[in-house]
Amino acid sequence: MLGPAVESETRRAWHIYSCFGSFCFFDLHERKESRSWENVDEAEFVVLMYHKLLARFVELKSSSQIAIISPYRSQVSLFRDKFKDAFGEDSKKFVDINTVDGFQGREKDVAIFSCVRASKDKGIGFVADSRRMNVGITRARSSVWVVGSASTLRKDEHWKNLIESAEKRNLIECRKEDCSL
Repeated sequence: MLGPAVESETRRAWHIYSCFGSFCFFDLHERKESRSWENVDEAEFVVLMYHKLLARFVELKSSSQIAIISPYRSQVSLFRDKFKDAFGEDSKKFVDINTVDGFQGREKDVAIFSCVRASKDKGIGFVADSRRMNVGITRARSSVWVVGSASTLRKDEHWKNLIESAEKRNLIECRKEDCSL
């Protein structure tokens, strides 16, 4: 629970929607990975989420306010391509897309963390590094949204704790259609 001063300073208009609150974990479930450092489902979901967010809150159309963070360069490249396809050449002006390492020491109002790993048969790679996890989920001034496979990430103690906390607080969205505006 946040203190009253922190809560009032970080509250934003988009928090009226549970899926756009101060924290939400979007569980996209397991899938077969074509490459373990790239997740097309997550990239397409984040583009859709961004589009829905901007449909209601046009003031967020600025790279100074939204970050998309992933531990893998390949996923960052995929995001940049998907955003360019969806929003044109100027998309890099709307959202700041970078790796965890490239985002260290920076903040945005909204940080969307794409975990990538989503296979029950494989490990979670360096997403298991608690320092990278910490950087990925602490870059937001008001909202952090994590997109990943809960069942895959539960293999790691830190991710398991985060997911269980989200479940207890009813902050897990399990299907793309759950976040309707």
